[in-house]
Order: sequence, then C-alpha cells, then structure tokens
Amino acid sequence: MDNNNYNQINDDLVYVIDEPTSNMQKKRRLSSLSWWLFALAIASIPIALLVMTLWTGAIFPKTFTAGWISAVSIPLPVASLIFGLYMKKRGYQYYRNIVIGIIMTFFAVSYTILFTMLCVDTATHDGAAVQRVETKTLIDLPEYYYISTNTPEKSKKEKNRVDVLYNSKVYFENEEAEIFEKDIVADERWLKDTSPNDLMGCMKEIQYDNSEEYNIVYNVTTGELNCTPTQSGKYEFIQMIYNPLENVLEIYEYTLVYSN
Repeated sequence: MDNNNYNQINDDLVYVIDEPTSNMQKKRRLSSLSWWLFALAIASIPIALLVMTLWTGAIFPKTFTAGWISAVSIPLPVASLIFGLYMKKRGYQYYRNIVIGIIMTFFAVSYTILFTMLCVDTATHDGAAVQRVETKTLIDLPEYYYISTNTPEKSKKEKNRVDVLYNSKVYFENEEAEIFEKDIVADERWLKDTSPNDLMGCMKEIQYDNSEEYNIVYNVTTGELNCTPTQSGKYEFIQMIYNPLENVLEIYEYTLVYSN
C-alpha cells in the first residue's frame, strides 16, 4: 500500500469517528441553551418585579409611574418560544421551550399592561398646598424639593365625621430640614409628647407609635391653635406632623364634625 492510500484511509477513519462526536457536542450545546432559555423564561416575571423595585427606589420619593418598565422581561420568554419553534422545524423536540414561552409571554405581556394601567400618578406636585397652609396658619415652611398632594377628587371619607380635603407629603433636603428642626424645637406651638388628651378628638392622625415626631393642630374655622372647640359643630382643621428622622412633613387638611 502506498503512502497516499494509507493517509486517505486514516482521514476516512478520523472522519467516521469525529462525526458522531461532533453531533453529540452539538446536541449538548443545544440542550444547554434550551434549559437556559427555559429557566430565563420562568424568571421573567421575578426579573420584571426586581427591575420595577430598583427603579422605584432610585426615584423615591417621586411617585412610580413607569409600569411599562416591566416589559424589559418580555424578550426572555419570546426567545424561548422562538428557539423551540425553530428547532422543531429542524427536527428537534424542544417542546418545553414552546410551552413555557407561550405561557410566560402571556403573563409578561399581561403584567406589563396591568402595571402600566395601575402606575398612574393621581397626585399634584405644585406648591399650592404649602402656600395655602402658610396663609391660613401663619407658619412659615422651609424650601422643599418634592411635594405630593392628593386632591379632593381622590380623597375618601374615612369616617362619617371626618372628610379629608387634602393630604400632602413635603420632603426637605438635609440642610433645610436641620434649620426647620431647630425652629420647631424653639417654637412652643409644635407639640411633642405633650398633646392634651381632649385634642386627640380633633386630630386626623394620632401619633402613638413615634415619639420623635412633632405635631400641630390648627382650627381654621376659629383661628385657634392646639385646642378643642368650645361648641359642637363642623370645623375645618389643618394638622401638620413633622418626622425629623425622614425629613418629611405630612399635612392633613380636613373638616370634622365635633361634639362637645
């Protein structure tokens, strides 16, 4: 046998041996890719929720309105579905990718639509509430960097005798908050652990759980501060609660039917 024939026989043997080995490696790679896409499709909903949580934390205290951001996970189940259909046409039976792709694509799209509809900002963010409170109470409030006010159309009657007109949260930067806290400590109008028991009947919120908070209750109808009405009737009140731990001032404007 000449040398050329010998080399040809060796090449044929290598080809015969390598061909099934190559097919096995290809099948293993496809199987691994199939399971990865399967797992990512299942994880698409938790991934969407995680992205929404991180986004919400990044913009706090602003209201989260980007419910559409959950759509970032839709490509994951879609990729699993496309892979399964493509491999089916080539004779491979990756039905798990098709099934999970269909199911999770449906849920991912449904959640995106739902979150987009739910994450709507119904509050106002102008300074009207602060200006209104300053005018009525003659108490100056510092500069703030964010305010969120629920309007009368969105408020709810919590009790028959209380009707909330506005509910605002005002957020201060650290520097402004420190100045405000010093003013509050020196101002006897702000109550801390000294609220008279009878005044609690005029409060929108009774601060049992946080002794660090400062409280003030103003009767707009009578112009009185931190005292109960002398006669029964319907009164308009403003209650302000300042939390120095969070640099947040919460303002309640409401009417209350008071019985003496």
